[in-house]
Amino acid sequence: MMEKERILIAHSNTNYARELKSILEAHGHHVYAAVDDAFVALGYILKYQPRFALLEHEFHYLSASDVVSAIKRKNIATKVIQIFPENFDGSLPNSTYIHIDDSFEKITTFVDHLKNTIE
Repeated sequence: MMEKERILIAHSNTNYARELKSILEAHGHHVYAAVDDAFVALGYILKYQPRFALLEHEFHYLSASDVVSAIKRKNIATKVIQIFPENFDGSLPNSTYIHIDDSFEKITTFVDHLKNTIE
């Protein structure tokens, strides 16, 4: 039996992170932690090297892009998926990102995408 992939969630809204964690776990994913601080998230990634990290794009002092840069410098293979608000209309070259509104209406599509990525 294949070990479940570890996922880290980091979002400044604690309730949002917990809800996303619950949804992913209900779909059979192992969420290692759901945190509300990018520095804490970076520490988890450096220490535990989860397969995936779902990070809010912009925290107060550190962005998801900053986290990506830091883990690349350490040669850590964690795949970072940035979470943007529904109204985000920009693009990020060479980045994986998703739009999820506060009602999580798109989360099923995302969960399916994550499942396909893992398998």
